[in-house]
Amino acid sequence: MNPPCNASAGTRQLPAPVPLFKFLYETPEHTWWSFVYEVRCPQTVTPQAEEVAWHAFLTEDELKQRLAEWAWVPDGLEAYRRLLAWRVTN
Repeated sequence: MNPPCNASAGTRQLPAPVPLFKFLYETPEHTWWSFVYEVRCPQTVTPQAEEVAWHAFLTEDELKQRLAEWAWVPDGLEAYRRLLAWRVTN
């Protein structure tokens, strides 16, 4: 079993992220580039309690269920929608 990966020191203890794609997020008020990365960590990730009010790791099915139940930031929801489309073609 791998030891837990303490995320309190940023991401320096996690494996390097792999860039998947970027997209231009645009609204009438704002425009910015968003980058989507993947990190696969064999260890258990333990966020620092002082920095994170709540966290959970959801399965894909749990995440899809929560899309209709929870409030999401618009660019995060768009990134997820594009990730699903990206997976189909890659």
